[in-house]
Amino acid sequence: RSVPADDPAPLQERFGRVAAGRSGQVDRDADWWRHFLLADRGSGPPQVFLVDGPGGHGGWAVLTVSNNLSASEVRTSVEGVDWGAASEAAWRSLLTLAGGFSSLEAAVHWKGPDPEPLALLLPEQDIRQLRQDRWMARVVDVPGAFAARGYPSGLRGRITIGVDDDICPWV
Repeated sequence: RSVPADDPAPLQERFGRVAAGRSGQVDRDADWWRHFLLADRGSGPPQVFLVDGPGGHGGWAVLTVSNNLSASEVRTSVEGVDWGAASEAAWRSLLTLAGGFSSLEAAVHWKGPDPEPLALLLPEQDIRQLRQDRWMARVVDVPGAFAARGYPSGLRGRITIGVDDDICPWV
């Protein structure tokens, strides 16, 4: 369902559910959502969609749609500014949302992790990677990072990790 782009609260709640189960996610406060994802980038505010299902709040999408007009054609581009989902069904709903722009012959562009959950649902010939930028964040408090990450309830296990970091020897 489409919602106004002025309230980051439902997006934050959905992101919180998804981020706990993914590596590399950075916490986002309301100002971060407003400034980096929901701000008008010169062509009006983005379109915001929420995915809800039987299991609750399933996902979200923040999209911008732009048109490039020339004398011979109109090219429509959809940018996935940010999206995520808590289940395969919610990812499929986001894929359906993106596919809804096919009547405009729109190209859909997005950035995502490797592997990108949405890309795993597409046939190989339907997706073309334009660029790959790998980055990494240095964890400087390993015990704190593991404690704050959050894990699914009922998950049990044990792991021993050794860390040797010449730049941050205290880890």
